[in-house]
Amino acid sequence: MTTAVQKIEEHERLLSAPVVNWLAGVMSGLGCAIVGHPFDTVKVRLQTQPTDKPVYSGISDCLRQTCQKEGVGGFYRGIGSPIAGQVVLRAWQFTSYGEIKRILCGTQDPNKIPLPMFFVCGVGMGIAISPVESIIDFFKSQMQVQYIKEKSTPGYKSPYSNVLDCVLKVSKERGIRGWFQGYSATLARNSASAGLYIGGFECARYYLAEPGQDVTKLSSSRALLAGGLGGLAYWSFTFPLDCVKSAMQGDAIHPADRRYSSWVDCIKQLYAEGGVSRFFRGYTPCVVRSLPANATLFTAYQVTANFLNTL
Repeated sequence: MTTAVQKIEEHERLLSAPVVNWLAGVMSGLGCAIVGHPFDTVKVRLQTQPTDKPVYSGISDCLRQTCQKEGVGGFYRGIGSPIAGQVVLRAWQFTSYGEIKRILCGTQDPNKIPLPMFFVCGVGMGIAISPVESIIDFFKSQMQVQYIKEKSTPGYKSPYSNVLDCVLKVSKERGIRGWFQGYSATLARNSASAGLYIGGFECARYYLAEPGQDVTKLSSSRALLAGGLGGLAYWSFTFPLDCVKSAMQGDAIHPADRRYSSWVDCIKQLYAEGGVSRFFRGYTPCVVRSLPANATLFTAYQVTANFLNTL
């Protein structure tokens, strides 16, 4: 005989289907893109500027020059790709994460999953989202790198007028394959970082919850803190791989013109440029970004999912 509790659980399972994860992921992607893109602009510009003729002396100089020469809009340069991309990426991220939890753990309820399994599910999620994230980051990096080239190379003019123009020209010259420039570095980064990302977030939720409290019902302040800590775990241990990824995705689109032949070659050349410190260029704005951006991302997801589960 079906009890009232069983009916409620069945109702919750129905509303926790992939469509809820997808819609909640859309909202989280919008929030993450709007909050995080200015920080990401600074990070990519510092990571990809020439070592011999740097455009910026540091974070404060990058902030000052961008503000003076481009205004606030300069921090949102190339946001077209992230806005569209983050919506798709985060929707796919939370949908795939939910399904991976279901397959590996038999449930999507975070209250019923052992903490170590969140790290395993996170790795699976990282692999699943890598193709989508690689495409988004490639076009974002190409647009931001053009600004660096215009400032560091006299007479240089960007071949792309906007993100859509970049997509069309890369597609014409390199086909769909061109969209996946730097994919190997993205996959390497995501395989490691997503486990820390999800594991860090879920562990933070677990320890921030009151005894017996549903972790999806945390207060806004604790939910924001858990999301921020998840983002901090993501970047603190895998930033060097992100530096390699940015360098490869900002490279020339034609293989014959590229500086780096592979991600291993990229690592060697970057190390030759500045040793270990070269792999941490842009680290500070990235860490600063990770707290508000990921706090917004996870909180927007949970608030939206909780709302949809009441319908």
